[in-house]
Amino acid sequence: MFSYNGNMANHLKDRQYYEDRYDAVTVEVGRREAGTLLRARAEFYKNAKLKDKEEKAKMEFWWNRLYWWLFEVPVLLERWENKNGMISEWMHEDKLLDERLAEARPTFEPTCSYCGKQGLRLKLKELLHRGSGGGQEVLFMLDCGGCGKRSAFWQDGIELEASTTPCPKCGSDLEMDVKTKGRTMTTTYTCAACGHEEVEKTRLGEAEKPDPDYERDKKFFCLTDKRAATMQAYRQKWQEACHMMDEEMERDAKKEVYDVVSKINIVKIADLIDKLRPAIEAAGFIELRFEKPIIAYEFTIEFSCLDKNSVRTDGQSRTALKKAIVNNLTGTNWRLMSDGISYRLGYLSGRVRAYEAERDLAELVEKEAK
Repeated sequence: MFSYNGNMANHLKDRQYYEDRYDAVTVEVGRREAGTLLRARAEFYKNAKLKDKEEKAKMEFWWNRLYWWLFEVPVLLERWENKNGMISEWMHEDKLLDERLAEARPTFEPTCSYCGKQGLRLKLKELLHRGSGGGQEVLFMLDCGGCGKRSAFWQDGIELEASTTPCPKCGSDLEMDVKTKGRTMTTTYTCAACGHEEVEKTRLGEAEKPDPDYERDKKFFCLTDKRAATMQAYRQKWQEACHMMDEEMERDAKKEVYDVVSKINIVKIADLIDKLRPAIEAAGFIELRFEKPIIAYEFTIEFSCLDKNSVRTDGQSRTALKKAIVNNLTGTNWRLMSDGISYRLGYLSGRVRAYEAERDLAELVEKEAK
């Protein structure tokens, strides 16, 4: 019978492993995102002719503000805020992998691939990619007590196809043995059929050198809790500053539009009624009535009236009323709503909308210019 006394690869590590993993990514992000700004700062001080310490202190103040605005608040603070959540997610994912491995059992009774005996001992369970698919599957590595050789099967019973090298003399499969001594790896290929043997020696590369600037950059880019709290308190001001800069840049890019906006007559409701009433009545309409304003996403006022001229058709009546309203709203912050004017047996109604925000007025000017 199959024996389950083997080991399995552990995916879940202690928390410090994930802390280090996240910090390493933060350092990479910091070096990439802040590189341009830091190089610009170094170049500035290289070429600038600062007169005294006071002038240098003033420039350093503004460089620090730029660093806050362009990098520390929008990038590093977000990395700090997302750290615990991301680490918890990584640990949860690895825990699920370990649970999946622990519960995995073959769906078959394995036999040795070399001598055909049963009673194999499980030595290792691993999650590996199988083929070109994106998911991982469980691979069982089993040792035979009879011949001492190892077999490997996927959970569905399919044997792992190990790549083999044919013997150059007789074509049989070569058996590979790998031994490492120091930084030299010796690989020996032996043919059991004809005795042919090949030996390859490989000089292993030097161990990866530690990054000499990593600890320095880690202190620079990985925010402490105290520093992060300061940045969180500052963020509201940063958002306001970004909003002001965005508005200023938009105003500069659309100077002609905002020049027109500055000349628009902002009309209040009482003045609007006084402005429209004589014009509408002069066009032949009576019993003009304005309802209470509707304050929602749009600020609108409904109106209604009767056509005094009974010989006009509904189309002529709507056209006359629309002309009287539109002509008198030109140059103001009010417009007739796009749904137009409705007509039933000489009774007409519609809505006018107020534009209050400067940005909304600018969009209105651009739309009408087109």
